[in-house]
Amino acid sequence: MIEKATSRAIFDLYESLTDDGKCAFLRLLGRTMSVQALCLALDAMPTLQQAEFASMLGRQFIADMLPGLLVDAIRAGREYPQAEEAELAKMVIERQANYRQSVRELAEAELKAARDPKKRNAERDAEIVRLAKLGKTSGEVHRTVKSRWPCTLGAVNQVIMRAKRDGQLPK
Repeated sequence: MIEKATSRAIFDLYESLTDDGKCAFLRLLGRTMSVQALCLALDAMPTLQQAEFASMLGRQFIADMLPGLLVDAIRAGREYPQAEEAELAKMVIERQANYRQSVRELAEAELKAARDPKKRNAERDAEIVRLAKLGKTSGEVHRTVKSRWPCTLGAVNQVIMRAKRDGQLPK
């Protein structure tokens, strides 16, 4: 039987990696980490590291937003050459708000599409829920369904968690 690893043991393993191995591990962690987990990690950082992160984020934000802001300012100035400075500023702010809303909606749609179960997995998911209702553990369910559908234990756990959230399984 494999013992559960402690956070200290995992950190010690991380420290034993080569620099390339550490980068690969951090990229893997970044692909699976939630925003809440990132915030938890940031809160644990020393103040100087938090300031450096905020500075890096600020530079990236400026690099992403400034060109659009300038273009919107130029367009507003061309469309309304007689407008006062305050009116132009208001127009640019409104245009940027619309742009940010569009980006947010696009990001939410992409996230929803990535999270929503695909139609091709509906049969697999129904079987996972059925087996979970019979009291099988996620490992037993995984061993049973992987012969018919290629899936990971993580996918099985996600289906079970979603079924619990949706009331298909008891919490």
